[in-house]
Amino acid sequence: VAGGLGVGSVLCHPDYPVPTVTKFEARVVVLDIPVPLLKGAACALHAHVSSCEARIETLTALLDPRTGEVTKARPRCLTKGVTAVVEVAVAGKRSVCCEEYGDLRPLGRIALRDGGRTLAVGVINRLLA
Repeated sequence: VAGGLGVGSVLCHPDYPVPTVTKFEARVVVLDIPVPLLKGAACALHAHVSSCEARIETLTALLDPRTGEVTKARPRCLTKGVTAVVEVAVAGKRSVCCEEYGDLRPLGRIALRDGGRTLAVGVINRLLA
């Protein structure tokens, strides 16, 4: 790519660079899916205009959708309609430009997709690596 810019690139001020991460924690809402999501599930991560392969690394907690309180720690799977906290890791040696949702909303939104179907949508709570 000429000049080092491509799809998913983010221009920023040199004194305030956008973090690039390979792993983050996100709060997601699972949409209408035929099969429950399990730890280790492969999916496509869509963050702003960037898309890359990713994996759901940890199912941290199920949340009450109204209050945001933890209803179950370390669930075995995520079924249709639940709100959950998960850790997502980008596959391979790639990293993705993103921010915590509270810091910069446009770079803090994500979608997890597989085979043309959206599995879950959510926001980034914490950048991990």
